[in-house]
Amino acid sequence: MAATYREFLIGLYKEHLEEASFLFEQRSQLLTDRKWSWLEVAQFDDRLEAHLDALVIGGPLALAVCADRMRDGDAGELFAALSVCCRQQDAPLFAELWRHLDFSDRARVQAVTDALKFELPNAWLPACERAIEHGDERIFSIVAGAAAYRRLPLGDLVAARLLNAADQPVNPAAVWALSRMRGNRAVETLERFWRHPDAEVRFNAVLGLLHAGPNDVLGESRLLAEMEDCPHLVLGLWGDRRAATFLRTQAEGGSASPETLLALALLGDISAVRSLCNCLDSEPLGETAALALHWMTGAELYEDVFVAEAFDEKELFERELAAWRERGEVPRRADGRPYGTNMRKLSQDVSVWNAWLAEHAGEFDRNVRYRRGRPYGPRPLLECLLDPVAPLTLRQLAYEELSIRFRCPLRFEADSRVADQLADLRAITQWVGDNEPAFASATGSWQANLSAV
Repeated sequence: MAATYREFLIGLYKEHLEEASFLFEQRSQLLTDRKWSWLEVAQFDDRLEAHLDALVIGGPLALAVCADRMRDGDAGELFAALSVCCRQQDAPLFAELWRHLDFSDRARVQAVTDALKFELPNAWLPACERAIEHGDERIFSIVAGAAAYRRLPLGDLVAARLLNAADQPVNPAAVWALSRMRGNRAVETLERFWRHPDAEVRFNAVLGLLHAGPNDVLGESRLLAEMEDCPHLVLGLWGDRRAATFLRTQAEGGSASPETLLALALLGDISAVRSLCNCLDSEPLGETAALALHWMTGAELYEDVFVAEAFDEKELFERELAAWRERGEVPRRADGRPYGTNMRKLSQDVSVWNAWLAEHAGEFDRNVRYRRGRPYGPRPLLECLLDPVAPLTLRQLAYEELSIRFRCPLRFEADSRVADQLADLRAITQWVGDNEPAFASATGSWQANLSAV
């Protein structure tokens, strides 16, 4: 009977891990799924939490099952099992993980990274210090990223490690980690990488320097003097009207990327709307152009668009396959409609946008910056963070703007668990309320790069 009950428990814990794996994968996909509000992801967080809690309550036997799935389970099971390991603070089991982790498997590495971002125990701070100072380069990058996500005071150690390895290949994740950290050597270290040939390394280094505040390398005049080589999103996060003019020229000259259009949206230069409208019918740029126009003007020009479901020829019936190959007909439901879903998307119809702009032109001043139709400032940025349907990327950029332009000292990550986001947003809301009077003169201004309050 005892053996049977034990087997029952083992089966139960395996089911918890399987369900947790499914929820983890779903959550990861929904973060960037425009059909879902970021607030709706909370239901997946809550369900995932229930399974993790059950495994923690399961004690040593559940932990043994977790240890097995950490080695042989899928990426979602690895995430769940490592989360339980962290909550149980089983350091030997955690150390064992590194010995069998396949660092070439991106999904598994991401699962480990996410588990540590959410669950890394503060009691393991000494172990993190050792990993950052002496660990394998791959372990260093993962631990440094988790420490940065949790804002642990390890910036000087990360800086020292990067400085000592300046002549070796650089992991962009390690530079991102330092961009989120504070420390006496952070600026000195990031300066080493702001001209790095790898675009992601360079962007992360510049982002960190902007977060650190005014410095010799990235003073505004120098940054704008080198616009040709500067990542366009950086110009959006820090630039002035000269940057807006440069980016608009790129868009009008056919040299724009999606990042160029997002940067124009961040700058809020209303004179760029015509340039953005001209990109609406571009296959690679149209969706971003519509998003940039909305982010700048606040126009709610949504429409329902049918998005066909992707299919694999191997999954088609012979009749469907023949129709597809011979006549290009897509598979259809029993009622004759093709498979797919209706999505609410911002319009990419140039005439629709031109009509709206003509009607509302008198509401905008070319000398004022705008965010979603309002003069630029901390309050509109906070509203971007709170917006239930704002894309993850734009919410994260709104936080970067609050930190860089207005020196907000509080943390926020748009892929955090929803409960953690809400707690961080309450703190940011309080900060904006307390400090808003100091920024009143800069609301909508092109000179909104201010010192800390």
